[in-house]
Amino acid sequence: MAPDRPEPSFSGLELDAPFIQTAEPIIKELGNRLEGQKISMILTDADGLILVRRTGDAAFERRLDRVPVAPGFNFAERFVGTNGVGTALAGDAPIGVFGAEHYGEPYSDLACVGVPLHDLVTGELLGLLDVTCPNRHAGPLLSAMASIAAGEIRQAVLASTSRADRELISLRTADPAKLRMLVASECRQRELAETIQNITAAAASTLNARKVLRRVMSAAAHMLAFDTVWALAREPSGTLRVVAVHGDVDSRTVGQRIRLRPGSSLLDAYAGQALADPRGGPPEPLPGQRHPIGSWLAVPAAFRPHPTVLILITCREADCYGPEQLAIARTVLGHAAVACENACRYEEAQRLAQMDPLTGLANRRHLLDQAGAMTRRHLRSGRPMAVLMADIDHFKRVNDLHGHAIGDTVLTEVAQRFRATLRARDIIGRIGGEEFTVALDAPTETARAFAERLRETVSATPIPTSVGPLSVTVSVGLATLHAADTGLDSLLARADTALYHAKNTGRNRAVVADALVDDDRWRV
Repeated sequence: MAPDRPEPSFSGLELDAPFIQTAEPIIKELGNRLEGQKISMILTDADGLILVRRTGDAAFERRLDRVPVAPGFNFAERFVGTNGVGTALAGDAPIGVFGAEHYGEPYSDLACVGVPLHDLVTGELLGLLDVTCPNRHAGPLLSAMASIAAGEIRQAVLASTSRADRELISLRTADPAKLRMLVASECRQRELAETIQNITAAAASTLNARKVLRRVMSAAAHMLAFDTVWALAREPSGTLRVVAVHGDVDSRTVGQRIRLRPGSSLLDAYAGQALADPRGGPPEPLPGQRHPIGSWLAVPAAFRPHPTVLILITCREADCYGPEQLAIARTVLGHAAVACENACRYEEAQRLAQMDPLTGLANRRHLLDQAGAMTRRHLRSGRPMAVLMADIDHFKRVNDLHGHAIGDTVLTEVAQRFRATLRARDIIGRIGGEEFTVALDAPTETARAFAERLRETVSATPIPTSVGPLSVTVSVGLATLHAADTGLDSLLARADTALYHAKNTGRNRAVVADALVDDDRWRV
């Protein structure tokens, strides 16, 4: 008999059997929650006879029917041990079977997890719960689902037994040591399931990576000891970027980058492998680290063939992270890393939606949103503020003589020089074409000095291009905020008028519009 094609054997079912009556409602309820998902849950007795099956997706259910895997089917294959049901029953232990590891074609894409179900009082093997889906990489997810469902079935079986019978069975037949182990194991499984639920809720409450890490690690603190936590994202260049930190670590390290050393063990983590060193220093120099590290553990995002985020936790003491802690961390931190990875993707999408793709500055919409908010704040507080509008002189000539690629080079270089000249808190963006706008938290004289610096930083040094260095100049118009202004529009209008005046009076100059524009007074 080929191990991948068991000989079908069907038996009659006793549908009124207590185990079926207790477990079937739980299986059906879980199946209803999975409606539309390609996940199948199978309940067997202790001999591998299928008692109940519930599948969320009709197409996947029809595929299983071709095996056939339906109530009444007996897993004769369990004696060969080539599936989750047979292997778990034969070994009386949870098992995962993924892809071609045990399945032959055309089932090499399947993954399944089998969890034996024991009576919590006697330790008797009642049957098995198997969770299967057509995704060989879904092992961690299936393990978590199977663990939660099996725990509910065990509790239901225990609850269906009378208290007197439980006490009598416990006194007469139960091995006290084994009973304590079973109860402790069940408590750990339930605690893990509750922690995963708390982590999921914490991760769903925000799309900010820093808040995600803080909330998730707070939810997991009772299961994993740690002093410091880093969420590290791997960029296309291979450099790691700190996206969030938690615990006793300097929060100013967020955004800093780590260049991996050749052969770094963290490369294995980004390949999907959870790592732990119970007696070693950090795998890489970690920014913001305040204390020596006695042990560390790193887990990548779960359910990802190519994870881009991992969670690295450290402890000052040695021997904090053994095999048991690593097993817990795979589930707990794997979910945390997924949440941080999703938050990073959202933040990156937000950043790209607000950025001019050529210059890297704020695009028109984001610029107007930021500058408008600044204007409203300064109108309420009465603090000084200014808006600059800068335009590259004779830019059309650059495009006409050298082509748009050279024009793009000029735009990019001018933007970089502007950004380097301004302060971090200043707002700058490309408002359109060759025109830039800057919003400054500054009085008139300071703003005028910045306008001159912007002009000089461009004109002082030719811009290198593929056709040779090009001498470029800019004209700048400046307007300051006054109490009579109603918002950003009036500031922009005066700055634009000042820019027009600069263009018409020779270019390569900065012009400041006076508050009384109708008096036509200008300071140059």
